Amino acid sequence: MKAFRRRSVATRSHRSIGFEHGWTYREAIRRRLVEIFDEIQQSIADCLRAAVKARQLRPATNYDELASFLYSSLQGAILQAKAERSAIPLERFKKFLFSTVLR
Repeated sequence: MKAFRRRSVATRSHRSIGFEHGWTYREAIRRRLVEIFDEIQQSIADCLRAAVKARQLRPATNYDELASFLYSSLQGAILQAKAERSAIPLERFKKFLFSTVLR
């Protein structure tokens, strides 16, 4: 019984160290993903500005907010399409985007 207790304490300590290491690694990944999302949203905002400059789109009040909204909406549509195994959420996103948001 004592051997079992010693092993379980050692295992718990090992798990704790692994958890802390895993948390640091996950945090680094999370931060990098935020950077990537910011880069994508900035690219979308730049495209919106260029479209307004080319008079292909009416002026928006806040390009960064609109870019964030568009990107988040697209990601939601992708997730829903995968869950439903259907292209309908993506088609709905595209239809609403061009008929309402970017007209």
